[in-house]
Amino acid sequence: MNKIYLKPGTKGVTADWVQKGLNEKMDTALLEDGKYGTITACAVEKYQTRYGITPDKICGPLAIRSLLK
Repeated sequence: MNKIYLKPGTKGVTADWVQKGLNEKMDTALLEDGKYGTITACAVEKYQTRYGITPDKICGPLAIRSLLK
């Protein structure tokens, strides 16, 4: 099974899903446009810090699993 990593520059429904999850969990008010840009990356970094994940602005398996809870 491949691991999913979303990082700045990622576009599409997976980036949109991350934005929606961050909006729900952290009330970030991100534009849910499916573009994983600088603002989304910074929100991911804040999310990672809050939930004890090493902050690197990349939404990898740990952050994705956490967003699914």
